[in-house]
Amino acid sequence: MGEEPKQSFMIMRKDEMGKHPHPVSKESLGYGYTYVTLGQEKKDRQMEPFLVTLEPGTTESEKVSVHEGEEFIYVLDGELAIDLDQNKEILLPGDSIYYDGSIPHFLKCHGDTPTKIVAVIYIPSETKR
Repeated sequence: MGEEPKQSFMIMRKDEMGKHPHPVSKESLGYGYTYVTLGQEKKDRQMEPFLVTLEPGTTESEKVSVHEGEEFIYVLDGELAIDLDQNKEILLPGDSIYYDGSIPHFLKCHGDTPTKIVAVIYIPSETKR
């Protein structure tokens, strides 16, 4: 009584993408990216999917990221430079990478055109509490 029923799925249509922007923090402005969450309406989710656009030549800081769980990235457009625990790689459209979030990692646009990726972060529920 009074509780919303849990929905086991959600659909986000492409014309709804801009209606769910993730707020960009002041700190993240120096990283040169924008992103839209793709799963925020799904209750009790274990994954955080994002559509990310990285702009060329805008990265002011190369602060590495480290977090619990796992991360999967698929490159849609452009070129992605990734530094994964001192391993530097360039990923092209159609390339993907799957890694443990506890490995220090840093992503940025490579080249002169924006890079668009799908990123999915999985954080086990026991670490979210």
